[in-house]
Amino acid sequence: MQDIRKTQSKFRKNPIGGHFDYGRQGTSTTYILQKILTKLEESYHVFLTPTGFGAIFLAIFSLVRPGDEILVADPSYKPTRRFTEDFLKDFNIKTIFYNPNDLNTLKKNISKNTKLIFCRKSRKQYI
Repeated sequence: MQDIRKTQSKFRKNPIGGHFDYGRQGTSTTYILQKILTKLEESYHVFLTPTGFGAIFLAIFSLVRPGDEILVADPSYKPTRRFTEDFLKDFNIKTIFYNPNDLNTLKKNISKNTKLIFCRKSRKQYI
């Protein structure tokens, strides 16, 4: 807690944290929160995204490379499905959908090229 208080008081002197860019890039509040979370988590950097899909995009696109395969739970959130099924194809990244209620479909699709298994379960089955 002492470290958080030091970080908070440091940014209180400079309330905008030396950073302001409204929109997708964040605001001074998100910038300060990233700095606090970086310290809390003892990490190199923390990324905050304005939407859940932004976080999904960042996580997947940070890990996969051309020639990789990813396994995605089906059904998945429509924007995630479009991203993994269509957008990644342009980067030579193959998406295979599996049934999260039948783990044999997951097991049989894992290959040496599998880089990521996406396990998000939708709250709404009809999405």
